[in-house]
Amino acid sequence: MNRTKRDPNAIYDRHGNRIRIWVGNDEEEKEIDRKMWNTLLKKGFGSLKKHIIYFLIRYPKILITLFSNEIRKEKIRKLIIKEMMKMKQEPKYIRLEYKKTSLKLSFFSSIPMIKEVIIDDQYNANFKNLKNKIIIDAGANVGLFSFFALMLGAKKAYAFEPVKETYNVLKNDIKINKLENKLIAINKALGDKNETKTISFTNAGDVEASLKEERKKGKLEESILIIKLDDFVKENKLKRVDFIKMDVEGYEENVLLGAKETIKKWKPILSFSAYHLPTDKERLPKVVLSIRPDYRIKLNKYADENFYCE
Repeated sequence: MNRTKRDPNAIYDRHGNRIRIWVGNDEEEKEIDRKMWNTLLKKGFGSLKKHIIYFLIRYPKILITLFSNEIRKEKIRKLIIKEMMKMKQEPKYIRLEYKKTSLKLSFFSSIPMIKEVIIDDQYNANFKNLKNKIIIDAGANVGLFSFFALMLGAKKAYAFEPVKETYNVLKNDIKINKLENKLIAINKALGDKNETKTISFTNAGDVEASLKEERKKGKLEESILIIKLDDFVKENKLKRVDFIKMDVEGYEENVLLGAKETIKKWKPILSFSAYHLPTDKERLPKVVLSIRPDYRIKLNKYADENFYCE
């Protein structure tokens, strides 16, 4: 842990490393301090309707957008940040600096994910040295974990995101950061068989997009391709896999079963969600141990509950 004296106005991860966050557009860039960061997370990215009085008093200009069906949440988030940060125009990007590396993101609903993935280090990626490692990101969404792994020194990340609109956001940010050779986006889902299924989601970046019937909440549906990780590894002639992250809304068991040979061969670190289905906490460790009984499994609660297997 970094034990140097902390700046009370700065933002730090749970390991004590400082992370700097800016929002900007073509004309200006403003850094978010800890107080504003906490306000953004609680008010701007919590329940918008719950904090209606706050917005009514502080930011009446954007009140009309809070209940509009015509304006998407991503637009609302930009307006909230614009007013909170007293910017002349809407922000176009988020810029992060972490451990002497920089990252630019175009998707503003990534802000709560920055807290979970980087600040809380939900998947415990910072616990092990990821330098020169090969990463599999199942349920990549807009790819924040993959970007984070590269910031930590990973050699290459393969990010699987089946929802086309979300995948396009990921592809755009890969291009912005000139990481085309290090972050490979795949517009498919991982599972235990090669097939086509329907996924339910609300909009781009929906963290609850799901293939499981009991977890389908979105108003939109899309036909997607599902492949086994074992087949992907063989077809792309991967020489190794070192770390597999999974957040696939109840499809974790399917992904594990489709990665049996990969897991048996290399025993990669596995870090995945433990809370989507009522049976996950009991069932998922058994699945892992049925593939390789020499894994040590820990349930972490740094953000959402997560199994960490090594």
